[in-house]
Amino acid sequence: MCIRDSLSTVDFLQYVLKSMKEVETVISYETPYLPADVDYNEDRLRVLDKHFQKMMDKGELLSANYCLSRGGKIFANTALGKLSYREDANWRPLS
Repeated sequence: MCIRDSLSTVDFLQYVLKSMKEVETVISYETPYLPADVDYNEDRLRVLDKHFQKMMDKGELLSANYCLSRGGKIFANTALGKLSYREDANWRPLS
């Protein structure tokens, strides 16, 4: 059993935020469909992640988010990068 199964979405996200040791992260949310369900090459998602990571490494982006669908079927929903623009390492979201 995964910890996600025993928590509400809000509780799970708070758990993720509290357990993170670094400011940058990658979060892939559950979607109703898989890339294969809509004939999408899953390797292209890794290319997209790498593209955004390069832009973040260059300082062009602070973070990125994408949600992809085909034929009205959502198959990818991912967020990458810093959780805040703040430099303060002790920053935590308000609860």
